[in-house]
Amino acid sequence: MTPVDACDLSFPDLSLPQNLRGPPRAGNRESVAIFFALLPEPDTASYISHLAGDLRAEFKLHGRLRPPSLLHVSLNKVGNFIELPREIIAAALEAGRMVEAHQFAVSLDRFLSFSGGEPHALVLCCGEDLAALSTLRRNIDRALKRVGLKPGGQAGSTPHVTILYDRELVPPMGLERPIGWVARDFVLIESFQGQGRYEILGRWPLHPLC
Repeated sequence: MTPVDACDLSFPDLSLPQNLRGPPRAGNRESVAIFFALLPEPDTASYISHLAGDLRAEFKLHGRLRPPSLLHVSLNKVGNFIELPREIIAAALEAGRMVEAHQFAVSLDRFLSFSGGEPHALVLCCGEDLAALSTLRRNIDRALKRVGLKPGGQAGSTPHVTILYDRELVPPMGLERPIGWVARDFVLIESFQGQGRYEILGRWPLHPLC
């Protein structure tokens, strides 16, 4: 996609509710979600998927496992849309280019079910040392505001990787061995709700640690 200069952008409907932008696509009323995220390295994603299968069997769950290609840690939400305006994508990409942050270690050290909603999300949660991740989220928030987008409130949520959804609740438990990787970049994702797929719209490197 061709880079867009933020100074040339116009945002005719950025004040509209995030889930009401544009008419439904003909014959398809499924929405898309746009958000920034961290992706585990391929080997790590495969390991998480294997662990998810073990947890599913151990707790006698029936939810479908999320494939390794969809595993991620959500950072900041741009919004949910029925039809996605080009201006929103352009502004979110410009925001991604503005972000300055350093690489950092990600560690998943426990699992639990989120009790809100049904089916419940079974997730692997990040460890307690979240300073670098929180800094990245704040920097993305600032960049979104600079291009005229309202951050979607994701920055205050518990960082996690969702591995499946199930009607049963799993109590919080620690992992025998934490799962970790180094976050060397972050991405902008377009997730097609109800279709089990997403596309990476942009990817930006994080600065190496000195």
